[in-house]
Amino acid sequence: MSIMEFFLLTLLFLAVGFILWKEQQPKTDAEREEAEMRKERIRRLKEIERQKEESRRR
Repeated sequence: MSIMEFFLLTLLFLAVGFILWKEQQPKTDAEREEAEMRKERIRRLKEIERQKEESRRR
């Protein structure tokens, strides 16, 4: 494999990785808001679980 083939193959992998990464990103404000709400719910649930664990230890 020549240097040029290696360079082009590496560039191809980077391009495919970038495209796949962009596909996972939220595209609209509604999707962004939904993702933020989901993260906030998870944070709240973790906080509740932590508080339950602390109360059980007492």
